[in-house]
Amino acid sequence: MIDAPKILPALRDVVKAGVNGDPLLASVRRLLHEHRFVIPGTRRLGSLVQLAVQSIEREVLAAIERKIPLHIRTQWLEALYSTQPGSDATMLEWLREPPGNFSPSSIERQSKKVKQLLDLLVDQYLITALTPEYMHGYAEGMRLRRPSRFAQLKEPRRTIELVCFMRYTLFEHTDLLVKLLDRQVSRIWSRASKEAKSVTGSTAPADAFVGNVREVLSRDNLDADAKIMQIAAHLYTLDATNRRRNVAARATPDSRRAH
Repeated sequence: MIDAPKILPALRDVVKAGVNGDPLLASVRRLLHEHRFVIPGTRRLGSLVQLAVQSIEREVLAAIERKIPLHIRTQWLEALYSTQPGSDATMLEWLREPPGNFSPSSIERQSKKVKQLLDLLVDQYLITALTPEYMHGYAEGMRLRRPSRFAQLKEPRRTIELVCFMRYTLFEHTDLLVKLLDRQVSRIWSRASKEAKSVTGSTAPADAFVGNVREVLSRDNLDADAKIMQIAAHLYTLDATNRRRNVAARATPDSRRAH
């Protein structure tokens, strides 16, 4: 039969991995099968899972209380449910808003979100017991929960949801800001590259002329007069090319006005 003291450490690992809701029982059943434990009834299994969850939550709460002062946690909670300047939305609602389309305004909005979280010192309190998967599970709880329902939560879940939401949201919005900035840099780089190529294109005939002159000068089978004649021919070609380019450049504004 199942031995609770032996299986509880394995159940705790499942909980730490961030499995929540119905998938948690499925993961536990798979775990018991892999360890060749006799799978008990749903009620007994649920009790064991609850023991594992409560054990982890007590450890996490203790770590939070050691690392994050009460006044900081209170400040976070008050900030989340306070309204944003010039808006009826709370900070919690504002943080839950999607980033929208890629644009400079989206980058600015994301920057403000990250800055506001940094101003609350969310990045200053590292809790090693909180893995990203574990934080995501509890952060989603607060993200989807109404304020009135959150106020009814009991400890330790109430504090854990708050801290996980703040930490995970900072990670999430920072990652999103980096992606937006990366796309913006890519656009700027692409535009600069195209402009550079257009400028390089205008100097290509001159580069070709220099290359031809070097090739002529390196030929030992030509005397000085022959080399001068060939260089003059290449120079004539360069001048003709530049004249055609200048004519085309002057004609471009007229053609645009005609359209």
